[in-house]
Amino acid sequence: MRPSYLQYLIIARLVPGIQAVAEPIQQASLTSPSICCEVIQHAGIPNVYFPNETVFSERVESYWSLTSQLTPKCFVLPRNTDEVSALIKTLVEKTQCQFAIRGGGHSSNAGANNIENGVTIDLSLLNSTKYDAATGLASIGPGSRWLNVYRTLDPLGVGVPGGRIGTVGVGGLLTGGGCSLYLYRQGFACDSVHSYEVVLADGKIVTASSKENTDLYQALKGGSSNFGIVTSFNMTTFRRTPIWSASLVHPESAGNAGQAHIAGIKKWIDDVENYQNSSAIVFWTYRPALKQTIIISGLADVSGTANPLILNDLFTIPGAINSTTQMTNMSEYALGTQAEGYRNIWFTLTFKNDEKTLSKAVELHGKLVEEMKEESSDGDFETQCFFQPLPAVIGQHGRERGGNVLGIEKLEDNAVILLGSLAVNGLDQEALGREKMLAWKDDLERYTIEADTYVPYRYLNYADASQDVLARDNIDILVHNPDSVNRALLVAKMPPVTFREVGFDVAVEGIVRRLRYANYYLVPAEGHPTEPHLKHFYEYERLYKHSIAQPSEFWGKLARELLSWDRDFQETQHGTLEDRTVSWFLGGELNASYNCIDRHAFKTPNKTAIIYESDDGTRNRSITFRELLHEVSRLAYVLKDLGVRKGDTVAIYLPMTPEAVTAILACARIGAVHSVIFAGFSSDSLRDRLIDANSKVIITADQGKRGGKTLDIKNIVDQAISSDHSIPVSSVLVYKRTGADIPWTPGRDRWWHQEIEKWPNYIPPERMASEDPLFLLYTSGSTGKPKGIVHTVGGYLLGAAATGKYVFDLHPEDRLFCGGAVGWITGHTYVVYSPLSLGVTTIVFEGTPIFPDPSRYWEIIDRHAITHFYVAPTALRLLKSTGDEHIKYPMRNLRVLGSVGEPIAPEIWKWYHDIVGRGNCHVVDTYWQTETGSHVIAPLAGIISPKPGAATLLLQNIRIGTRVRNICLFFGIEPALLDSQTGKLIQSSDVEGVLAFKQPWPSMARTIWGDHKRYVDTYLNVYKGYYFTGDRARRDSEGFYWIGGRVDHVINVSGHRLSTAEIESALAEYPAVAEVAVVGINDQLTGQAVNAFDFTRVHNIAQPPQCGYGIAAIAGTSTT
Repeated sequence: MRPSYLQYLIIARLVPGIQAVAEPIQQASLTSPSICCEVIQHAGIPNVYFPNETVFSERVESYWSLTSQLTPKCFVLPRNTDEVSALIKTLVEKTQCQFAIRGGGHSSNAGANNIENGVTIDLSLLNSTKYDAATGLASIGPGSRWLNVYRTLDPLGVGVPGGRIGTVGVGGLLTGGGCSLYLYRQGFACDSVHSYEVVLADGKIVTASSKENTDLYQALKGGSSNFGIVTSFNMTTFRRTPIWSASLVHPESAGNAGQAHIAGIKKWIDDVENYQNSSAIVFWTYRPALKQTIIISGLADVSGTANPLILNDLFTIPGAINSTTQMTNMSEYALGTQAEGYRNIWFTLTFKNDEKTLSKAVELHGKLVEEMKEESSDGDFETQCFFQPLPAVIGQHGRERGGNVLGIEKLEDNAVILLGSLAVNGLDQEALGREKMLAWKDDLERYTIEADTYVPYRYLNYADASQDVLARDNIDILVHNPDSVNRALLVAKMPPVTFREVGFDVAVEGIVRRLRYANYYLVPAEGHPTEPHLKHFYEYERLYKHSIAQPSEFWGKLARELLSWDRDFQETQHGTLEDRTVSWFLGGELNASYNCIDRHAFKTPNKTAIIYESDDGTRNRSITFRELLHEVSRLAYVLKDLGVRKGDTVAIYLPMTPEAVTAILACARIGAVHSVIFAGFSSDSLRDRLIDANSKVIITADQGKRGGKTLDIKNIVDQAISSDHSIPVSSVLVYKRTGADIPWTPGRDRWWHQEIEKWPNYIPPERMASEDPLFLLYTSGSTGKPKGIVHTVGGYLLGAAATGKYVFDLHPEDRLFCGGAVGWITGHTYVVYSPLSLGVTTIVFEGTPIFPDPSRYWEIIDRHAITHFYVAPTALRLLKSTGDEHIKYPMRNLRVLGSVGEPIAPEIWKWYHDIVGRGNCHVVDTYWQTETGSHVIAPLAGIISPKPGAATLLLQNIRIGTRVRNICLFFGIEPALLDSQTGKLIQSSDVEGVLAFKQPWPSMARTIWGDHKRYVDTYLNVYKGYYFTGDRARRDSEGFYWIGGRVDHVINVSGHRLSTAEIESALAEYPAVAEVAVVGINDQLTGQAVNAFDFTRVHNIAQPPQCGYGIAAIAGTSTT
């Protein structure tokens, strides 16, 4: 199998230019932008310009795109490297100011090279070009424009590869890669940089070259400004020769012009390796003055050969309305311009060199043009569908010149980079344009995935700010080199920090970076490959306060950050707990399946989504995001063929195999409500849930495997359906797990593998309202009838993603092994929705902790490089009892250990931390419920000390904890301790009461299926204005909360809630039982065990053993 194209993504996230936050090292911080500018002046740094000055206005207006014409508090124009160094030192040591770096100012991304209400460091005075004939090097300032560079070098008979448009700046193009006419002969322009002069985050001036600071040298070649501010580029020159160039313009509507250009560019890309002096770019562009789309071809030969044969197919296309050819040099060639005075929107995609894909891109461009014609208020817009050839030979040139971090050297297939651009007037037109451009990008990405032409490479200099251009491989190059770290003197006096992705911490608008973190020489914190999402407790505290004081603002921002929306929401939150009606993200539309699969499949199609560990370990397999997309789509088609429509319920009664995840996401994809039923429940329990949910389709398996035992799942389904004629099931879809002979009902039963073969690999996801139901999950209540808890699409998905990110500190390259089954809420949230929504690999484990031996968990963790492990204390108690000799694997990647479902005893916590985690892992003991959807109280991995007993300070000196765990309230969760009799708030300490929550949060359940009154009475009416958890809690004298047992008739067995009434009802069906009462008792292994007191009928005195069997079948426990 070929390597993943993920490896081709480049290291840097920013387009040219950088915003940053200076952090003080020793002195007190000054944060006001105005004061920051005065501090700079007071330090004696010249050329500081304020809004009332002419130079200030000129610098604002000099930005090419209106989107970059922001208004800083001041511009600072250093004249040389020493002044840049002094400026950085002043900002870092004496202020906490936000600032931006500007080179040429030719970016369309707002905030990439300018800043609102901050300090913009404008390098335009560093604009000289000097040539040294003795060395053959040209020293070029970062503030230069390429036209000025060429005008200096052309008369000297030398040249350098640079921008094809003269107004483009030097700094951004060279640090971001750099496409030039010489791209196919010499590689990217950055590959011709001999050395850099660089100012680092502490103000130190260093040189980076192939002999000095070599890792910094490599990082700057494609890593943008993320690793320092380049103040001089020393480029290797070549002897200049004349350039033959041709420009041809064809109307798109002229005959076969479009297809001829597509065929021509495709052929040239495939042939260019054999003639590397040639260059060809082709783009479709709508021009409002012409009121039509035209095709422009720019052809060139840098050896001076006129009309080279390799370009003949493009050069001879008939019907040109304009055609010019000339022998020229770069000074004349670069006189071409781009339209100025617009608000510009860009995006980039890369795909294999394929005619059908090129045609699709052009078709979607045409769709954009027509929609803009119809909807644009002024009709004044310009577009480009620009094809930048990317033949594989470019990577070879990069290797020959010392390597870079662009990733192209791993490209095996010839490819094409698409630059899609739209220029509009006004903010309202920009909003419209962004919507249309996003549709173009998404539609083309979907097409390339289906056509197997997708290349998840995003060229930095063409990327929109929202597009991630990060590659894991190149991060490894930058941070896993201890020798270079020890050699480098670049950290100076800066305090130790951790490295996160591109070396910056996102601070404002997704683009602002902390310059302090801009130094990739800083090594990762021990046990953590990336910087935690929350770096310290006070950052958590700030966010928590925000979530309580301004929940709509907080959750609205987080929802837009973590989820992809088909339609943005208009109202973040509506209703209160006192109103007894709560809804979130009103007007918003999204799809959970898309968020869990498509957006990752488009970006990293070959990344592993699911690792399946079968019961005995003989049928293990891995599934990529692309494969998961295909499987889910095909199953979704099957469900639609079976008559399932949006809003219908589908029952899922499957063992823990990837097919269970596939079934869940297939339902979500078409808007069906999935009802997963634990594949250990009896036929009676299954029957009751099928009737209550009105499920017409059930997905099951022939058999299941667990702990070496075979479970006759299909037989249980047949028994349930046949036991009651009112059951609505009309179709049974059967996954072949073992291949055993099973009963079969023709017309009703269908084989999974046969049905999915009939359907294609992609089905568009259904647009779902945020408050549409996503799933219902039955949980035990205090009465006999189970409750079908309903969770909605938007709120639940946000809770799953947010807790995965902040509680578990999940990062894209992590792997989460949650031992919970999908029949329970733990499996729903932390096997399926949380990891997959974040693009994290999830483990689906079919077996039990000690089969075939007690080392099974630890062997899986080690073999698959698991970073996060999440399991119930019951399993931990069982594993501890088997002996520590089974923990014989190093498990070096393990970083976070989670506990779920019940309190964890101190001795188990200590064993988990010291023995399993080797003392290096964060232990995350989580409190939540089926009804809460996701964690509500838990320590946060990465910022809370993993040692037991350490205090966790929260707001107003309130500390939350249990016996050995440090706990933070999750965002939006405000607890209250209530008097169980009066419902009044208990303010004092050393008291017990009922644990309740004061305000709603997005992932809370919305209703009980078919019985909203029961929902209101159970959770919202018990204590008006509060959410009732059903749990007791104690607050001690120090302000710690100790979570206790239930206050209702529910027993917690191994983390699973079982209703005493439901168990009593089941036992009462046995003929020998006259009366029965069930209570929970303490149990060392399961936490609680079911204890049944039954009165037998005298004439059936011989039948009590059957009663014991019945209880064991329901609860898995012994009886009395």
